[in-house]
Amino acid sequence: MRAARVGLALLVCGGGAANFTETCLALRRQACDSQLGASWDRSALECRADAAARGRGRWHAGVGLERLPLYKYRSLSPNVSAELERLGPRQLVLIGDSTVRNQFMHLALHLLPNCSSLTLASCVLLKRQQQRGFWSSTPQLRARVHDQEHGFWGSILAMRASSAGGASAVYYRSHACSTRHALGQLRRLHYLSDKPPDAILYNVGAHNLHVFPAPRVSPAASELKCLLDFGAFFRRSLGELRDSSAGARIVWRTSTAFCEGRWGGVRRDLIRHYQCLSGNATEQEAVYQACERRLGMSALECVRSLLGREAVMLHRQAALRLLAEQFPDVGLLDGYALTEGTCHLADPFDAIHRVKLLNHINLSFLRELQRLFSMGSP
Repeated sequence: MRAARVGLALLVCGGGAANFTETCLALRRQACDSQLGASWDRSALECRADAAARGRGRWHAGVGLERLPLYKYRSLSPNVSAELERLGPRQLVLIGDSTVRNQFMHLALHLLPNCSSLTLASCVLLKRQQQRGFWSSTPQLRARVHDQEHGFWGSILAMRASSAGGASAVYYRSHACSTRHALGQLRRLHYLSDKPPDAILYNVGAHNLHVFPAPRVSPAASELKCLLDFGAFFRRSLGELRDSSAGARIVWRTSTAFCEGRWGGVRRDLIRHYQCLSGNATEQEAVYQACERRLGMSALECVRSLLGREAVMLHRQAALRLLAEQFPDVGLLDGYALTEGTCHLADPFDAIHRVKLLNHINLSFLRELQRLFSMGSP
């Protein structure tokens, strides 16, 4: 344990800031090489996933996803509607961050009747579904709220949408390192009191990474450290889900592939410093020292928990390996595989969300559920 906490001062001892870029790149390489299924590319100075380790997330290849149209606001997908109908009156629970919330809202538009050509808020209010098919915790919906108004929708803790046939989707906002609180709160809020979940989708990731000290992307040290031992976190999370919801199918969602180039300003500059690519060794060293001092982490831990393409990819590689070796009954929605190489589809200045791929993401999710349900009891 002591070796893992070696400070930056010892790593650069005798070299000074002039040699820090070399030391910094060595940290990135160490973070990369510590994960099976990834290797360091010397020429590109980046961590890449091994081709042989990418397979499981692409089980859905060849099912027509490449021909599926991109999602457009206020539109419905016949494919998604058909898959929801095939699932019947089941209750789906989605727990996670804003990428999972977008997924829920897309499903809600397909579950609620007569939502074509409307935003979710307009559909709920204009069709008078606030008390019938849709419920949300505070604040109250406003008719002019756009589906991608993150400030508004991000303030809602939980939502539920139900179809006339009894199918429902429930969303609970969670960035925590434990699922117990989310499932307990859902029951206390009476979302699940009438019926236990048939399936649970879970994701955590982006909110437990940092671009310290940039505002809004600098979580508390405790939130960062829970993912440093990703294997232990992964096994604990799936264990909690199984214990709390016996009989429910569980689907793990990997995080969306990260588009570092979409960010500008301070966030972009800090990421370049952490990646040792800014060309200013003195500022690079200062950024790492601040991370160590303020967050109480080692230099290696600072780079391993950086909100960027490499950390998201390494978490995905670890999840694939653990699912294959220890959790063959747990489903996978590979958000990373579905969004890799699609930064051109992201909205301007948005490094994380891929709204235009919601048809693809939810169709993959629903087809994975069909596969799990066809296997019988979990």
